[in-house]
Amino acid sequence: HYPLRRQRQMCIRDSCNTVQIKNGKVKMIYADCRDKICKNHKEISKSNESIICLPNKVEITVISDKSEDVDGVAK
Repeated sequence: HYPLRRQRQMCIRDSCNTVQIKNGKVKMIYADCRDKICKNHKEISKSNESIICLPNKVEITVISDKSEDVDGVAK
């Protein structure tokens, strides 16, 4: 678990996936997989959003302990 409030960049496992946490958002900035879907995925920052690299078996998910996370409100 890594807090979104702290900036960092890290390699994941033995695969060549590099994740960046910056400005409260997470992005896959490098992947050695063929299709690069994970690298081209938008930044994530909301609870339960994920970036998944299937070829390298890497999953990045935002987890929040706040119950007030709301994507939208309808009236």
